[in-house]
Amino acid sequence: MRALDLSRPGFRRDLSLYAPKGSAAYAAVLAVLRELGAAGPRELPGPEDVLVRLAANVMARPVPGTSLVVAYVAGPDVLHVIAIVPR
Repeated sequence: MRALDLSRPGFRRDLSLYAPKGSAAYAAVLAVLRELGAAGPRELPGPEDVLVRLAANVMARPVPGTSLVVAYVAGPDVLHVIAIVPR
């Protein structure tokens, strides 16, 4: 298990815009964040993860049931969640 860095302003803005609290998308995003936090160092990026055009080395995990992806950069001990973006 690794720590999740959710402090990026872009992530917070995107979460309230694309997956407001109480929505099905919000619950799905939380499930993806739990998966990412529980992933071991050799499990990221996962087979379903895709490269996104935000910056170099930014991967994204699809959010099931939505057209969203959670963009992240995996560090050795911390997973930095960068944004939530539409596919």
